[in-house]
Amino acid sequence: MGRCRRESLAHLKRYLKEFAGRHNNRRADTAEQMRRMVHGLLGKTLTYRQLTGKTAAKC
Repeated sequence: MGRCRRESLAHLKRYLKEFAGRHNNRRADTAEQMRRMVHGLLGKTLTYRQLTGKTAAKC
């Protein structure tokens, strides 16, 4: 699966969305790909807890 070292069924949906996105953007030049990515990120926040399902370690 390209960049993935180990596939996990828990993350299969994410892998498929990433590959579908790459496929759908394959004909766009780099600048257009970056514009699309930034447009998709605007107004969104991803916390550590959402990403990992756990809280950050305290220092």
